[in-house]
Amino acid sequence: RIVPHLAGGCVGLGVALRSGCPGVLHEAAVAAGSEKAAYNLGNLHARGEGGSPDAARAFHYYSVAAQRGFAPGLAKVGECYEFGRGTPQDFAEARRWYAKGAEQAYGPALYRLATMTAFGRGGPKDPGRAAALYERAGALGVADAFNSLGLLYERGEGVPRNYERARALYEQGAEGGSALANLGLGNLYLNGVGVEKDFGVAARYFLRAVELGSPDAMNNLGWAYQHGGPGLEADPRKAFAWYGKAARGGSAEGRFNLGSMYQAGTGVATDLVEAYAWYSVAAAEGIEEAARARDALESSLTREQIRRGQERAEAIGRGE
Repeated sequence: RIVPHLAGGCVGLGVALRSGCPGVLHEAAVAAGSEKAAYNLGNLHARGEGGSPDAARAFHYYSVAAQRGFAPGLAKVGECYEFGRGTPQDFAEARRWYAKGAEQAYGPALYRLATMTAFGRGGPKDPGRAAALYERAGALGVADAFNSLGLLYERGEGVPRNYERARALYEQGAEGGSALANLGLGNLYLNGVGVEKDFGVAARYFLRAVELGSPDAMNNLGWAYQHGGPGLEADPRKAFAWYGKAARGGSAEGRFNLGSMYQAGTGVATDLVEAYAWYSVAAAEGIEEAARARDALESSLTREQIRRGQERAEAIGRGE
């Protein structure tokens, strides 16, 4: 299984925070009315600099910045509501705060508002309006917006289906440093959508996305090596290695695929306990196929093997 180049998570909502600024100085500046100091203090609490992360305190200071009209603060409050950080999750509130940031032409707020509009979170689903918002966000420098807009053109959602336009937008996002856009270009060439299928070209784009920190690109690179195709010879060992990197990097699909490699003994010696463990972790992250594979595998395992697989899954969950 490969991973689509979706952008449902939090991307591009921050501004740079200089290190070495003591919280006490920010507190004094907040008391003096500085919205930027309130925002930076929110970042300090969110990151746990100088102590443990405190999402509730971060939300408080982001709210102070937002109430003073600071656009990055407006976007951060929206993020807190969207993902339930420091406050109960509330999509409608998230959308409202992103809209306030969008009114100030703040790119990250426009981008998140577009994504919520595209998925129908906190309000009506309107991919046509989302496309317009993505275009504005992209013009303001949010590279991931080009990926999301390209995906709408690729699927024909809210805009006419146009593979050439989709590819051009992915290329624009990739040039701006978007891992998702590089992933999107790789998927186009992997599947032969609007271009001639070329696994070699796909692999190059996946590698660029990997360099930009995408574990899902590691997974898709593993898939390309597992199956092979035009421009890329199949290599099970490389496939296993990339699935392993993806799995350890947090890709749920990578964890499922790694389990399947252990079960089939492809690129690695067969290990049903490891397969059971990785299936279990992927299933806990919402991969239904992994849950089915784990349950089917149980009939081939002893109780002792199942116990060991469960313990191994718990260890993986702890990052061991």
